[in-house]
Amino acid sequence: VVLPENSPLDEVIDICVNTPHENFYTKNEQGELTGKITIAEMRQIITEYETLKTGRLVANDVALPEVITVSENDDLGYVLRLLGTHAADEFPVVSAVNPREVVGVVYRRDVIEVFNKASLQQNPGAGLAGSLRALEQTKHVTVARGYSLVEKIAPPQFVGKTLGELKVRSRFGVEVILIHPRSSALQSRKNGDAIMPGVKYKIREGDALVVFGEDEKIAALERM
Repeated sequence: VVLPENSPLDEVIDICVNTPHENFYTKNEQGELTGKITIAEMRQIITEYETLKTGRLVANDVALPEVITVSENDDLGYVLRLLGTHAADEFPVVSAVNPREVVGVVYRRDVIEVFNKASLQQNPGAGLAGSLRALEQTKHVTVARGYSLVEKIAPPQFVGKTLGELKVRSRFGVEVILIHPRSSALQSRKNGDAIMPGVKYKIREGDALVVFGEDEKIAALERM
């Protein structure tokens, strides 16, 4: 969500309370990115609102000035690696012509979905989609320096739990981007066998997880 930097504080609070987003970005009259407001900061502000409201504060008064951005021309593989490095769920997207002009927001879930669809359709493009296809043969592919894709049979402690319950990314620092269900994990596969799991997907014994992340964290998961 991108807000004018001069939005009154009460309007900012109303937007934060009534949307599912956790990050909000401010822009000036020229459409240039000026800051970031997190829901954690807003919770603190809300508790002190009675004191603050007399000060006529606006969005930019509570926004953090330093914001990590990606360009509209950046490769999605780079974006996904950056999301993993900073344990972020989203980044504001800026213009390739003017790196301060915000043109949108890119979300982790959307980047992963694009890669998954490209892989399942055997898109000939390079990048992570190509690595996913190579993974069918090698079970471990280096995507970039320090980052890999691996295929791993679900550990026993994962079985019977949903991805939402497991909180794989927050607990292990990796991302489950595809799952080959048990039936296809034990047989010769077709592209349609792989699924893009949601948080409600319950892991079954024998499921093969396709996992992306930093090599060190991947190695820790492989030892499970």
